[in-house]
Amino acid sequence: MSSTNQDSVATSSALACGSEEVCTDPKCQNMIKSLKAELAEQKGRMDEQDRRISELAQLLVNCKCKKPTSSTSHPLRECRICRLLLDCGIHNNVLSCKSCSEFFRINTKKGGVSKQCRYQHGACADLKPGEIRECTSCRWVKCVNEGMIMEDVGERGTKRPAAEDLDIGTVKLHPGSSQEKP
Repeated sequence: MSSTNQDSVATSSALACGSEEVCTDPKCQNMIKSLKAELAEQKGRMDEQDRRISELAQLLVNCKCKKPTSSTSHPLRECRICRLLLDCGIHNNVLSCKSCSEFFRINTKKGGVSKQCRYQHGACADLKPGEIRECTSCRWVKCVNEGMIMEDVGERGTKRPAAEDLDIGTVKLHPGSSQEKP
């Protein structure tokens, strides 16, 4: 075999061992073959995963079950008190989650919170979302500072008066009819 022919064979199936020369050692040749096979297998797995992801995405797009419509869906918003992304609404005059609203309601009924911060004088107010939950004192202060209004706090669990206790007078059974219920 000529030297140029040997060079082309060696270059096409050899592993460079960090120098300018191309390695023709049989161990390197076997390593090249196994790496090429492993690479092809990995590529096949990735192609299969990509195909599966595309199928699942298409199923999701075509799914007709319980899809929220734009008029009924509520985007997750950040609670101004606990800073978690939740289904928040305006509670006590502040965009907050139900948990923080309930916390404010309960503690307002008790007359507020007068405890000291359990994390060295307000250090928990600087925590990022998902870290340790704020102490009761700092959470209360945050509710007040964000503008929660104490007057809006209603009573929970109050029973409506029974129908017999209501003074409703006479009620027409069917609109436009002359039948009345005493």
